Amino acid sequence: MKHFRQVVSAKTPGEAVALRKAIGPKSLYLAGGTTVVPMASRSVEVLVDISGLGLGGISATDEAVSIGATTPIAALLAPEVSSRVPLLYRAASRCATPIIRNMATVGGSLVGIYLPSDLAVALIALDAELDILGDGERTVTVGDLLDNGWLKAPDLVCNIRVGKQTDSQGTGYAKLGRSQIDVALVNAAAFVRLSEGRQIEGLRLSVGQSLSMPVLVKDVGAKAQGKIVSLDLIKELARLAADSVKPKSDFRASSWYRKHVVEALVARAIFDAAEEAGGRIEN
Repeated sequence: MKHFRQVVSAKTPGEAVALRKAIGPKSLYLAGGTTVVPMASRSVEVLVDISGLGLGGISATDEAVSIGATTPIAALLAPEVSSRVPLLYRAASRCATPIIRNMATVGGSLVGIYLPSDLAVALIALDAELDILGDGERTVTVGDLLDNGWLKAPDLVCNIRVGKQTDSQGTGYAKLGRSQIDVALVNAAAFVRLSEGRQIEGLRLSVGQSLSMPVLVKDVGAKAQGKIVSLDLIKELARLAADSVKPKSDFRASSWYRKHVVEALVARAIFDAAEEAGGRIEN
């Protein structure tokens, strides 16, 4: 069992970052606490408590939804999220048990992205914006982070911002685990924008799998651009996604099995997204 030497409470986000800088690799942020033990190496001795910094809460406008980093995942089941960003609602509803959802935080699901994370896969597909405090303040998209090595200590995610879904847009989320709320063997999220209910103007597809970082399957988005949505196209895109990712084997499933699951879940996510966007899907 992991034993920590000290827990220190920061009074401001800036102080939390300063503490991480001063302590170095022997420190880790603590909010909901559900991923602290699996993320902490043997050298981590000090936890910097950020749960009292006022970084929680959800605010919604006509254009976007802003989510504080220490907001519990359970809060994403609120009407202002389900009506504006249904993909986040779906992913949150499939994430762990009610007890874990009330403890785990939205920001923590991004910090622990190397662990199987339902929300991270959804936020990648949505290309959410993150307000980060570290060596200065910066706002980046999740896609930018994927291309640049993800978060590094002492980066502190303060806020997550997602654009409101419009009538021409649709999203889909699909997951396979041993049960509906179990850690995913594979999960997939799709964001689709259609023109006149037929032509794909944009597609973002993300795939997650145990023991590796979720990926944004850019080849699929490029292949779909400008195409008329159809069952044949969806099958083709799903096969391309399965060929693009490199699933790993572990005690829960083989890479061969995961690759076949990727193809099935990607097809389901794209189909649901196109249908939600008002797509007239041709046979």
